[in-house]
Amino acid sequence: MKNEKYILLIYKKLKGGLSDDELSQLDQWVEKSEEHREVYQGILKSWELSEDYEPDFKIDAEADFEAFIRPKMYSSPLKEGGKRVQMTNRRKWWAVAAAIVFLVGCFYFFFQTPQEEILTVQTQEDDIQEIVLPDGSIVWLNENSVLEYPSFFSSNTRKVMLKGEAFYEVQHKPEQPFIVETPNTQVTVLGTSFNVKARAEDALTKVTVSTGKVQFATKDETKKVVLTKNETASYNHSDQSINSPSSTSLNALVWKTQKLSFRNVPLKEVLPVLEEYFEVKFTIEHPALGDCTYTMPSRKANLDEILDNFIKLFKIEVEQQGSSNYLIKGGNC
Repeated sequence: MKNEKYILLIYKKLKGGLSDDELSQLDQWVEKSEEHREVYQGILKSWELSEDYEPDFKIDAEADFEAFIRPKMYSSPLKEGGKRVQMTNRRKWWAVAAAIVFLVGCFYFFFQTPQEEILTVQTQEDDIQEIVLPDGSIVWLNENSVLEYPSFFSSNTRKVMLKGEAFYEVQHKPEQPFIVETPNTQVTVLGTSFNVKARAEDALTKVTVSTGKVQFATKDETKKVVLTKNETASYNHSDQSINSPSSTSLNALVWKTQKLSFRNVPLKEVLPVLEEYFEVKFTIEHPALGDCTYTMPSRKANLDEILDNFIKLFKIEVEQQGSSNYLIKGGNC
């Protein structure tokens, strides 16, 4: 079509992507003839209607047809007893009309139809971020972690990708399961809250459930377990096995809650929790001390306070060696 270039220029102008040179060319083309001006105005009108434009005047489709389209279809008025003669302008007009339909179609396909985009959130050291997903589910992303998710969930599942650690509060949608994929495993839920820890440097991928129920499985789902409230399970990276669910305290979520609690827990199990959260290292001079039990009600995690309790309870000495190493001397239960 001879004027196709200028119709495309009109489209670019409507989308705000016209250069000064192209604008000059278009203006010259529009001013060249009445027909060009009518085509230009016709496309503008179609564009406005495609955006749910509501004019402040009454639209009369039949009158518009007679006043605007029919003169382009026929070159002369109908004579009594005569036969209407089809002219070449009709072919030109329908080419223009086809172009308008094409442009409006492009608008709806590319600009009205949402285009899925993969979004990435990456946290650094000492950085925890709260992310609201498109379905309203909330993710707390722990430090040094990566979360990938789509700009909207268009399929029959809600799938996100995790490298690192995150806690999820998932909106209940039974018809659209929520899936967390890690490099080696996947967790499938309908609506619940749970934690996934999948760090490349760790030997295990761990899932801990706070509420509800989840399925924890390998990528091919040949190995899987179901976890319920206050249960945890791990995937072993070396032998590719998943252990059976076991009870857990919610100290696994201390990075999010910033609270710790222990109830008659052996010291040898307390210290690894402290080491991971506070990023320190403990050495016990007398291994038998590790069997002594420790109780602490839920409270804000504070290392100095906990060490003071150890000193009072177990009659120990705590020697700090460097910025993050502690030697525990003496003591008894």
